[in-house]
Amino acid sequence: MTIKLSSKGGGGLPRLAPDLNYLATRVATTSNYSKINLDVSGGVLQTALSITGKFKLDYIELVSLTASESVKSKLTVDGVVIFDGSAGYTVDSTRDSLIGYATTSGPVIFGGYEVKESLLLEYATTTDTSIDLNYLVRPIL
Repeated sequence: MTIKLSSKGGGGLPRLAPDLNYLATRVATTSNYSKINLDVSGGVLQTALSITGKFKLDYIELVSLTASESVKSKLTVDGVVIFDGSAGYTVDSTRDSLIGYATTSGPVIFGGYEVKESLLLEYATTTDTSIDLNYLVRPIL
């Protein structure tokens, strides 16, 4: 039996590119995301994550926030502003899930987005001075 998934043709899934440092940079859990600590404060947007190259983006979430914290965020992909929360908004919990979200067992992935050249995430908090950024990206061909 032949199953035809699309009549539109072309496309297909992205092919992973070599990433020899991937295992060393991920959190040692079954979730496989990477984590970096950010020093942020003062309510002024600053670079939280900047990646260049062609890759698949699955997950971005800021954690260890103070509940009801006032934050700002801006995401630019391939030179296009995807969202701009630079006017500010309040995070109701200790997490700000920007792409995908996490449960106690790890990130929940929605399928992934292709980035062709660059990603820039800018972020600011009002009172927090140290938060964590969890993200999952993989280079593709």
